[in-house]
Amino acid sequence: MILLVQFSLLAGCGKNGTTPADQVSGSQGKGLSGKGFEGILDMKITSNEGSQEARMMLAQEGTRFEMAVKDPQSGSIIIDLVTIAPSDEPDMIYTLNRQQKTYSVIDLAQLQEDLEPLAEEPGDNKFEVKQLGTETILGYRCNHISLTDENGTTELWLTKDLLSASDITRLQMGNDHQKEVFDARMKHAGLEGFPLKTLDRESGTAMEFTNIERTSLDRDLFSVPSDYTR
Repeated sequence: MILLVQFSLLAGCGKNGTTPADQVSGSQGKGLSGKGFEGILDMKITSNEGSQEARMMLAQEGTRFEMAVKDPQSGSIIIDLVTIAPSDEPDMIYTLNRQQKTYSVIDLAQLQEDLEPLAEEPGDNKFEVKQLGTETILGYRCNHISLTDENGTTELWLTKDLLSASDITRLQMGNDHQKEVFDARMKHAGLEGFPLKTLDRESGTAMEFTNIERTSLDRDLFSVPSDYTR
């Protein structure tokens, strides 16, 4: 899925909320057809090995993902991960090493081209969609669904009340054919939105947004600092 959200976040495409109800009110009107979201989204990723916290920042200038991966035993930071996807470079991912003040670059278009000969022939990409009801997360109404394919079952809590269509589009990365097939079938089932929560039943790994704040962000957050070297 996306290097920015290495956890199942973008499995469905639609999410974000804000913790206090008074923060949520007044923002829900800016949904898929409204003004794009700008702000900070905090999340928690839980697995059998423990839990990690991460933060995503989203603005017109791009997307920034921060995650300090900690040792579950000692609590010490193993990897301090920062990735940036600038809006004006949609095929580029920049990974920052804040300790060494260095950065690396991944060209997603080139990577996809390099991996093309190794890719398996696309199948029917069949999956079963079940609607499990509606729930409210962080003040946002979500459709709770499950997606089952040959790899297992994933549950998604999707909301259309937070991100705009352009927000979701720039968050999505990966194989174009797979995205087109997935999007078409989700739309056909009447299920669109961004996941405020995901659960992989096989692994037990879950992702849930814990706080969402609409705020203006410094555009420098979405570019490599000038004193970093490659």
